[in-house]
Amino acid sequence: MAEKKWEAALNSLNAKLDELSDKAKETDETAKEARQETKESVDAKISEAKGNLTAAQERYCESVERSKSKASSELLKVQMNVEALQDKIQAKKDARDQKKLEAYIEDMIDYAADCHDAALLLLENARLAALEAFAAAVEYEEKYGEQE
Repeated sequence: MAEKKWEAALNSLNAKLDELSDKAKETDETAKEARQETKESVDAKISEAKGNLTAAQERYCESVERSKSKASSELLKVQMNVEALQDKIQAKKDARDQKKLEAYIEDMIDYAADCHDAALLLLENARLAALEAFAAAVEYEEKYGEQE
């Protein structure tokens, strides 16, 4: 029923949600593997993750430009908070004595938990938006019929 006019957009949304699921699985595996690897290997993965983060931030900025909704402004606030936390974390990373390194480890664990919470919030927003889009498409077709 709601698959004619918006089929491509809904399929694209499903693909994006699948991508999020895959990325979550990949993140989990990376965290598990990091505990078993050498520092050099972990440093290489950190470098790769930073590159992936930069690419994701660029895609996010492009997405924000395309969609200036309230949700987008909230996501922009999250991004600014993430950047502020990253700056704070970098300052701590530069200090290598034991107590500061311990604090850095705790901060990174807290930061990962905060990112997890933000990701869950964003996933729930994406799920709600997808459901509302589908419901609106059904309502549209009920009111105005199928239109290609």
